[in-house]
Amino acid sequence: MKRKKKPKILIVTPEVTYLPDRMGSISDCLTAKAGGLADVSASLICELFRQGADVHAAIPNYKAIFGDCLSSYLEKEQTSIRRVLPKDRLHLAEDRIFFHRERIYSGSGDDNLNLSLAFQREVINNIIPRVAPDLIHCNDWMTGLNPIFSRYRDQQLQLVFVADGPYQQVFKDIVALHSLNKSVAVCNFDEHLEHHAYAAADFVLMPSKFEPCGLPQMIGLIYGALPVAHDTGGLHDTVLCLDVENDFGNGFLFETFDSNGLFWAINQAMEFFMLPNNVKRMQIERIMRQSTETFNYRVTAKGYINLYEKMLQCTVVPSD
Repeated sequence: MKRKKKPKILIVTPEVTYLPDRMGSISDCLTAKAGGLADVSASLICELFRQGADVHAAIPNYKAIFGDCLSSYLEKEQTSIRRVLPKDRLHLAEDRIFFHRERIYSGSGDDNLNLSLAFQREVINNIIPRVAPDLIHCNDWMTGLNPIFSRYRDQQLQLVFVADGPYQQVFKDIVALHSLNKSVAVCNFDEHLEHHAYAAADFVLMPSKFEPCGLPQMIGLIYGALPVAHDTGGLHDTVLCLDVENDFGNGFLFETFDSNGLFWAINQAMEFFMLPNNVKRMQIERIMRQSTETFNYRVTAKGYINLYEKMLQCTVVPSD
């Protein structure tokens, strides 16, 4: 298959020992190594570059590890480096957690995890949108979330919270901390806005720890917004795992109440989202039709009447 332009390849790695001189104006100053990964990453990047690939590299900005060479360079060209880096092929992930480290990894698992999350957040939020790569090559566990979340970003994933309450500010703080203002909106509750959100949404997120009843999943289904929900209480009663091949179900349930369980259910939803449009349309039309027939007060009242009649052993509503 012929391409008009070379595909951009972004290699994301927490370690590298050296980079080709032509990859960036400060590439000869950068070295960060904790093990064999650094050598492998450097060798691969250099060979790909030598063979003519349009390769880019993303690494954390370990200012203290890079040492005097980078400091001297910044001293000379501190005003121009920010203009140079975005156009070069070397992309530094900027976060204070990297700046003063004396080594890449520490003996603390929590510290290493925080380092990994900060690196991936910077890559996903800043480097990937800037580079717009056609392919992302991720090295080691510290980059494992990049393919998943960059895939969601490519699909222009948008989140809308329409809710009041004490946790609203918490969500606003999370959005601000991770620079998600362009993809996440936190709004005060408004009934008209709520229904606009249902109508525009592909999914309704309901990771409730417990839920005696729950209305959003039923309203969402009538609008064609499929629930991603914890398998509990009223959610268990109204949401059935979607089975496209057998035209069954209406949403995505997770049983284990933790981040991995929720993440699994979100992945199931995204797999459905990526199906051909005609397949999705048939399923959503079926779900909307069945939900409209099921989630209404006429059906609910009839269910209670049947229950009353079983309990009373007599007819509650005489037939005509």
